Amino acid sequence: MAGTRETEGKNVSRTVYERQATHKDSTWSINECVSVEKTVKDSIGGRRGAGRGYNSYRLQFPLEHIWDLYQDEDGKFVIPYEFENRSSYGPEALFNITCSMDQYDRNTCVRFRPRRDEWNYMYIKNENDGCAFEGPGRTKLRQKLILQADDIATCTNVEIIMHELMHAIGFQHEHVRFDRDEYVRINWENVEKEH
Repeated sequence: MAGTRETEGKNVSRTVYERQATHKDSTWSINECVSVEKTVKDSIGGRRGAGRGYNSYRLQFPLEHIWDLYQDEDGKFVIPYEFENRSSYGPEALFNITCSMDQYDRNTCVRFRPRRDEWNYMYIKNENDGCAFEGPGRTKLRQKLILQADDIATCTNVEIIMHELMHAIGFQHEHVRFDRDEYVRINWENVEKEH
């Protein structure tokens, strides 16, 4: 049943939500589910450049931050959510939030579902603090997703919502990837001294 809390001791295979490109590539993207086996767990936290192939996959956050506590009847991972104040959003914003979550439902192994009685969940709040998520991934029982929608700023277009939901799943920006130094060159002579 969707949203049913996992019973203690039940063995649920951990899944990392996304993987892209070849077995040599250790970046993650939204497309397919890949089981995280013991060999992958053993390699997490290893030195950059250590190992190649399947055993060298590394995540940018600990496995306990993966949203794997709840699964639906199809084995998809469920992220329960609720609105702190649903009426603070207009109909268009609510429609965009729903559409963004539906994109994940259709294209990944992650499902966003309204919270029932789950202990771990995400709550969506219209707060004067821009667009932000406490994360990456599942880091505490009740995590806040801020989607500001007012005259000052709007974080309720589909692209921004999907971006923030990616942080909820556990993704960081490209510039904080563990292998960024292999792809980014800083021209220090172009950096002003005060920076």
